[in-house]
Amino acid sequence: MLPQDDEDALLKRHRYALQEIEREIRKINREVIHRDIPKIERKHVVELAKVVAEHRARYLTAGMRLSSAKIGTPEEQELIRILPGLRREFETARDVFAALERAIEQAYVDVDLR
Repeated sequence: MLPQDDEDALLKRHRYALQEIEREIRKINREVIHRDIPKIERKHVVELAKVVAEHRARYLTAGMRLSSAKIGTPEEQELIRILPGLRREFETARDVFAALERAIEQAYVDVDLR
């Protein structure tokens, strides 16, 4: 076991190393993402949010239809068949939006939100 001073110094070195790695990762992300998406405007964020809302609405609408469908009917079976795909579409759109938020928060892209 290390003496407390040595352990504290080791922890400081590790934290510093992680901070340096995070800076490098941020720089790499900015270079790579900025190359393909040099600037984000408010309209892009809003349009993507609308896409997410549309997919959420489709998924929820099908779920609400399921709540009123009788078990074993063709309608219920069709809803059971399509709901997983609707969920995947919604989750994919939601995850893209979350990735965009992260890219903005981390300054991977330039933002003009006027």
